[in-house]
Amino acid sequence: MPQKKKKASRVFKGMTLILLLNTAVIATLLLSYISGFLSPAKYPYLTYFSLAYPAILVLNITFVVFWITKQRWLFLISLIAIAAGWNHVEAHFRLFPDNDLDSSRKSLKVMTYNVMFFDRFYRIQPDNVATLNEICSTIASESPDILCIQEFYSDNTPDFNTLKIFSARLNYPYHYINPLLVKRGTQTYGMALFSKHPILGSGNISFSGSPYYSATYSDVKVGIDTFRVINAHLESLRLSNEDRIFINEFATQDNTLSAQTPMKILRKLRKASTLRAAQAEALQKSIVESPHAVILCADLNDIPLSYAYRKINSRLKDAFVQSGQGFGNTYHGLDPSFRIDYVFSDPIFDSKSYKVIRKKLSDHFPVITTLQYK
Repeated sequence: MPQKKKKASRVFKGMTLILLLNTAVIATLLLSYISGFLSPAKYPYLTYFSLAYPAILVLNITFVVFWITKQRWLFLISLIAIAAGWNHVEAHFRLFPDNDLDSSRKSLKVMTYNVMFFDRFYRIQPDNVATLNEICSTIASESPDILCIQEFYSDNTPDFNTLKIFSARLNYPYHYINPLLVKRGTQTYGMALFSKHPILGSGNISFSGSPYYSATYSDVKVGIDTFRVINAHLESLRLSNEDRIFINEFATQDNTLSAQTPMKILRKLRKASTLRAAQAEALQKSIVESPHAVILCADLNDIPLSYAYRKINSRLKDAFVQSGQGFGNTYHGLDPSFRIDYVFSDPIFDSKSYKVIRKKLSDHFPVITTLQYK
């Protein structure tokens, strides 16, 4: 065979292989889109595709660039696939936020924060009182009208009587505390809502399965309006120290732990996503049945491409998608790209001035937004 024909044959085979790889990457992108519509209880393995979405998206963008440099129309294949899921891109990254406050409309500032028990168990720094004081200072500087806290902790010691601190020092005259985890003696662990406006009534939303994760609701009267504020904490991965060490070592290419560890983590991912699916369905039911417009503050422990997110977002608006900017990551304890903390609201609200305060006082960052209405 002449040299030119051999070279042309090699180029053709190479391009064919690249096209096949491109097709496979597009297929995984489409599976990641589908994952949000199918319950992990029935299709647990789709969870992996939703979690891998950022990497899959980058691969597709890489193929777009590759085919353009080769001056081939094939770049359209990945480009169309990306465009088909553009709403997912906007749920992860925003360039042009809508932050213009309208002085003619009413405003309500809302903050959600998983405080990791105010570092009561020394996970952030040796001086946990310093962590608590910094958290309180952060909250005081924002001074939200409504504050939802997941993993709340309080006791009767001078330093950690956080219920008293929030009511007096932070000027929150109204609150609802539900010790979902445990109430042992004077120690309270659980969920908390603090408000500068009167709370007319409160209750709990029960989830099946683990008693450690649940939701509360409080009907908050703001002037002549009443809103139902739901504070939710969905199932986490419950990673052990060994799991976390493995993930950190994997990220640095120093994989020295047991080969069984990654499979164990994958099983935990499937189990947690299945539980969250049922919990999200229970939340959606409560939202539909609410007699008032709903504001939902949540640590979903899940990303915007997940089934849990889609169930909530089908009824409520995501504040980040309206007024966030850049990457909306809210968690630094495992994967720093994860956005798992949310403020959702009824369609009557428009989110403005959305921000995430990236202070490492917990494994989560606080999320703050101003909701405008009427």
